[in-house]
Amino acid sequence: MVQAQKATMALGTPGHLWQPTAQGKSPHAKTAMERASKVVAATALTASAPVAVAWANLARCPAASPDESTIPPDVIPPLKTGRVR
Repeated sequence: MVQAQKATMALGTPGHLWQPTAQGKSPHAKTAMERASKVVAATALTASAPVAVAWANLARCPAASPDESTIPPDVIPPLKTGRVR
């Protein structure tokens, strides 16, 4: 597993409020995420042993494991139309 952490919001920003969401949409956050994704991709390309293990694990998985809905097929969810308040 590869993880990379980059700052996408200002230090001291409280979590689970509108501030991290707003800051996460900024050009600075986008640049940070692009850089983190490049680090992850470069690591995956150069680390052939973990990639081979991942492919071997995937090959052992069942070929088909469809997700099945727990909602009966004859149930139609109520849809609200109009403006959401």
